[in-house]
Amino acid sequence: EQDIRIELSSYVARFLKTHQPKYFYSSLWQKLRGKEQYED
Repeated sequence: EQDIRIELSSYVARFLKTHQPKYFYSSLWQKLRGKEQYED
């Protein structure tokens, strides 16, 4: 769980440097929702 969050936060930092935040947040939210469905 912690490793995933660390990896995600570094991905977030890289993504924000190169992409628009609005697109990033909607895309990340969809990924997190998809993860919840599978890992629930």
